Amino acid sequence: MAQYGQQTVVVVQQPSFGEAPVQTTCPNCHNTVVTTVDKKAGLFAYLMALIICLLFCPCFWIPLVIDSCKDTEHTCPSCNAQLGTNKRL
Repeated sequence: MAQYGQQTVVVVQQPSFGEAPVQTTCPNCHNTVVTTVDKKAGLFAYLMALIICLLFCPCFWIPLVIDSCKDTEHTCPSCNAQLGTNKRL
C-alpha cells in the first residue's frame, strides 16, 4: 500500500489597507514591516475639484490639497515596493 505525504496549505490574508499604516509581511522582501503611507490625488479629489469649480470657481483647488480627499498608497519601507492602495472612490 502506498503512503502519501501530507500537504499543508497556508493561506495568508492581506491586511485591509486604510488611511493609517499597517503591519504586514512584504511579498517582495519578505520582511515584517509597518507600511509607509503617501497621499496622492485620485479620482475623488479631481471629481470634487470639478464640482467645486462648477459651483464656486476660485476654490476648486481645495480638494487637491486636503489629505482626506486623497487616495492612500502603502509602500514597504525596506524595499519601496507598493503593497496596496486605499482609494476614496
